[in-house]
Amino acid sequence: MPLVDEWPASLVHEPEEDEEENEAVGSRARATHQQLTAAERERTAQEQAFHQLYCSLVERFLTEAGHQLTGWSAGRFVRKLYAAAQEYREHPGLAHAEDISHRRLHDLYWMHDQVQGVVEDIAQQGFFGSGYSAYTVSKKKLRRLREHLVEQR
Repeated sequence: MPLVDEWPASLVHEPEEDEEENEAVGSRARATHQQLTAAERERTAQEQAFHQLYCSLVERFLTEAGHQLTGWSAGRFVRKLYAAAQEYREHPGLAHAEDISHRRLHDLYWMHDQVQGVVEDIAQQGFFGSGYSAYTVSKKKLRRLREHLVEQR
């Protein structure tokens, strides 16, 4: 049986190749981690922006509850609520079934309906009406709005 002086190239282990391969894998892993971190930061920034929008509208809604609104101010508020609800539909949390963003979107539509009712009341008053109307919020709904206001994720 002849002795083999040289091993086939496929069986030869070169440590330099392993180091290069490990470095390439490490750099790909770092790049992937950086991309995931950047995506998570972007998602968090989007969620915070949507939450700020929600907070500002809920606070205004709660402040004006029980007060007499003019048709002009109620109309502007209805348009803001509608635009916010349409914008809020882009919230990244809506992709998850149990996320609070679903309840907040529902709140925006509910507030829109309440203020829209005020606009319709004022319109029905006609020329000789006072031109003012108000909406009320039940204690249960008030508590829920406040909970959704402070609840995170």
